[in-house]
Amino acid sequence: MRRSLPVPLLAAALALGACGGRGEVEAEPPIRVVVLQDGRVPDALELVSPVVLSVELALDEGVALGRLPAGSGIRVIDVADPARSVGEAAAAAADPSVVAAVVAPFVDAPWAVEELLGAGVPVVSLSGRGPAPRDGPWRRLVPTDDEVEAGRASLAGPHACSADEVTVLPTIAACTGVLADADADEAIALRTTLDRVGATRVPLVVGPLARVARLARAYPTMVGTLAAGPCRGIDTSAAPAAQRFVHAFQAAHGLPVGPCAAEAYGFGRWLVDRLAAGAAARTDVARALETLTRLPTPAGPITFDAMGEREAPGVAFEEVVGVRWLPVVAG
Repeated sequence: MRRSLPVPLLAAALALGACGGRGEVEAEPPIRVVVLQDGRVPDALELVSPVVLSVELALDEGVALGRLPAGSGIRVIDVADPARSVGEAAAAAADPSVVAAVVAPFVDAPWAVEELLGAGVPVVSLSGRGPAPRDGPWRRLVPTDDEVEAGRASLAGPHACSADEVTVLPTIAACTGVLADADADEAIALRTTLDRVGATRVPLVVGPLARVARLARAYPTMVGTLAAGPCRGIDTSAAPAAQRFVHAFQAAHGLPVGPCAAEAYGFGRWLVDRLAAGAAARTDVARALETLTRLPTPAGPITFDAMGEREAPGVAFEEVVGVRWLPVVAG
């Protein structure tokens, strides 16, 4: 005699049949954010990695809170090899899981950016290099390199000298500051030279590549060194949002929060919010980015002009005090 299934098992069997026999609802596919970075940048662990890891942190938090599908994360492309990176950018552009792209500091890779924008991938840049694209969903979260250079000139004063002039004593005596487009090692060597020729009171003014902790730790040699850069450090900020981010970043990665990390995290949080609110594809994110005029970040809000460039104030001015970089007001 054929036996019938008990009612609970019968209901379960019918439910399985309705789902095609798979037994569970198919999980939502993960999303990807492409990050363009340049592996040739010196001190990349301090100047580039915090930006990349801040985007990853925002996405990881979105997954942990159930706001993003499991497995969502970043996809890094190194633009040091243009021929290879353009192919990788094309592959990423063709991948429907890619909903946005981030340009890391010190990257100038128009071939990759154009490939992504051409496929409708919205792009956010944390690099001051290169002009704004002619078309496409794009925002720059930092000032341009030209704006940073103008800031450096203002720090160096009305009679700025170049690093090439440091051994010319009459010239050095009249200098109000020495502009050095150098990395940390080069800047430390230049400061030593300035001291040797008797220019101990002439400030050295460096750019973003030299704004690293080990330069400040060259005590007392580098005390008084000035820097102009795209983002101010927030590790000494007392603002609650800044402190929450600093603690979350250090807990997740065990690294100091570098320049522009807060701005990158602000974009990551904005992206998670858009996706959690129903932006189902890159076209939805692109539409939201094209109308974005104000972006909250742990370092403060960023506003954009009609071209997608960051509006002033943008350039950060800092000075080595003791063994730390601290904010200064440009004179």
